Amino acid sequence: MTAILSSSVSCRTLVDGSLRLQVDIEPKDAQAAFALFGKPGAPVALALISNSAAVEHDRKAQAQPPAEPLERKPLSLASKVALTCRQPSFHAFLKDRDEDRWLHRPDDRPELLPEIRARFFVCIECGVQSRSDITEGSRAARVWADLEASYHHWQRTGAAA
Repeated sequence: MTAILSSSVSCRTLVDGSLRLQVDIEPKDAQAAFALFGKPGAPVALALISNSAAVEHDRKAQAQPPAEPLERKPLSLASKVALTCRQPSFHAFLKDRDEDRWLHRPDDRPELLPEIRARFFVCIECGVQSRSDITEGSRAARVWADLEASYHHWQRTGAAA
């Protein structure tokens, strides 16, 4: 026998004299309830749970450790670079570092967003066509590590203010 805890919602007598009982089932038990009662005519046994038993059930449920958080896949180096390229303080750092490269590249267009300018700057600095070419252990990764270290130093020294 399988039991699923529920709460009664309504109880009424039908025209033929049978009793219709409506219950609410917690979302965490919904799949089990569908599996057991999903077809009309499934045999069911009812039992009343005392208040003390219901309270004890709730205490046990609350005492259980929380579910493990979903494990996140670590970000690739290229993804970390892309996230950094979105930060306004990184844009300011790049402009401070080399304003000519930031503002006056030959193929530069004034309408380019700072994030796109940052991407161009990083790709040129790291010697790659795309940030996805900045991979662990590569020369581009070493150049990026130096650039990132300079950025963090720039932030700490107050140049970002």
